[in-house]
Amino acid sequence: MADDLLRDVYMKGKYRDVILPMTIIRRIDAVLEPTKDKVLKTYNTYKDEFENLESLLGGKQGNNLGFFNYSRFNLQTLLNDPKNIRINFENYLDCFSENIKDIISKFKFKNQLDTLEESNILFGVIERFCSPKVNFGIEDILDEKGNVIHKGLSNLGMGYVFEELIRKFNEENNEEAGEH
Repeated sequence: MADDLLRDVYMKGKYRDVILPMTIIRRIDAVLEPTKDKVLKTYNTYKDEFENLESLLGGKQGNNLGFFNYSRFNLQTLLNDPKNIRINFENYLDCFSENIKDIISKFKFKNQLDTLEESNILFGVIERFCSPKVNFGIEDILDEKGNVIHKGLSNLGMGYVFEELIRKFNEENNEEAGEH
């Protein structure tokens, strides 16, 4: 993914500015997918009654995960409107719970959106992260006969993936641990 989309836009050492936050965003998107409809229903029911819906949407009436996204979009549905990918993606990011927005802000990812859009690769990046060849979710992906196509990824497994990405990027940049 990095070589064919990011090569002419970013120096190799800057791939991490896109890949690390998108990895987290995709993982969260996949984890939230099974409860998306319930969260949207709860949001639409109570949005005019309460100013702060954090505990409601992340609690038992929402998804009971402690984090959520109440955008009508998920990463996959963003791809249905390529002309409005930027504005819809920003809406999607803005609809995360505060704890998730705080994590994403640490990466300064929104600073990358101008570059991704101007280079016409924002759609492609999102599309690659939604590839059916990779399962960012916890549950196994099954075929119509119930056979496992892609194993689910536990939280520990996701931690290893993220750690390996950081190691690889640090190695490419000749950084020592703790310098990033």
